[in-house]
Amino acid sequence: MFLVAVPCVAGWAQGQNSKLEAVGPPEWIWTHLNQMYGVDTPEQLEQAVQLGAQVIHPGLPDLKDPVKVEACRKLVAAAHKHGVKVILGGSVIYMKFDILKEHPDWRVHWVDDPKLVESAPGDQHPQIRACINSPFGDYFIDEMVKAAKELNSDGASFDGYHIELCYCKYCKENYRKATGCEIPTDVVVTGRTDGGDLKVAGNASKKLDLQNPEFVRYFRWREQ
Repeated sequence: MFLVAVPCVAGWAQGQNSKLEAVGPPEWIWTHLNQMYGVDTPEQLEQAVQLGAQVIHPGLPDLKDPVKVEACRKLVAAAHKHGVKVILGGSVIYMKFDILKEHPDWRVHWVDDPKLVESAPGDQHPQIRACINSPFGDYFIDEMVKAAKELNSDGASFDGYHIELCYCKYCKENYRKATGCEIPTDVVVTGRTDGGDLKVAGNASKKLDLQNPEFVRYFRWREQ
């Protein structure tokens, strides 16, 4: 898990052109070792306190939902009364459908087809896999910083990044600049059809060969 303490990223939120300055983590990081995840309700908080939790990790609420925002704000305040730190947790790989509608090019393109943006899933899919090489990465960090400030949490964390094939215009351009190569397409990966996992990439007949030097080069780049 990647821990982001609010003081570390507050300056970043002022704009994408701002420069991050290296800072150390707050001192309590080294002393508050008893942590509990999935604490999202007052009842769960009470149980966590009884079990000796020093840090809880509730889920990041939808900032467009005033009911969920207020519930999270009250949870943070209650935790602080118990001397418990609060780290809001979110997943960097998913974006909600309303964001997808505005920015269909931010999704993971598991096929090398620009028209994929025209075949977005219906409203029955509340989330879809996002590519962090797209502007979604900056958007997500801005949202995390905003939430941590508004809810007075002690920080924010995000995880869930999975290395995968993506043929969106951002990945293709960045990969080409970094390596001088095109993202390989000779691969077939099966999975869910809602965009949550890899589907079929390209029109190839071969399965992903992790010994293939082209794929090794791509995944080494992707994991950075």
